[in-house]
Amino acid sequence: MSATERQDNINLLKKDLETARVQHRAAVAAQQAAQRQTSEAEKQINSLVSRISRLEEEAGEQMVGKLTVTDHAVVRWLERKHGLNIDSVRQEILDNGTASAIKFIGTGKVVKDGLTLVIKDRVVITVAPMNKGAITL
Repeated sequence: MSATERQDNINLLKKDLETARVQHRAAVAAQQAAQRQTSEAEKQINSLVSRISRLEEEAGEQMVGKLTVTDHAVVRWLERKHGLNIDSVRQEILDNGTASAIKFIGTGKVVKDGLTLVIKDRVVITVAPMNKGAITL
């Protein structure tokens, strides 16, 4: 290889070296930008997690503040604390006249003792205040 060829080869390699350095600087800059974006995303995630945690804690505290008792629990309380006999109440609701009316209508409303029994498929599903349009016993 001649001296000129060697010099040309060195010049080409130097040019390639400069191109590689430019590419490296660009890659480092891109990496730094990605690290900044990652850092910002992590901050946003942490902030959102904190906000969610605070809101969940507040919701939990509010739920504790809004305690409730189910109807089932009230019925059991009346039975066990106050001696209410639920079976006798059922018998009072379903006396012979009421039972006949329920069998007759199947689904509808029956007035008994100033209250409306709401019937669905021959089952008393609730008791409501007096209602027009119901069968009166």
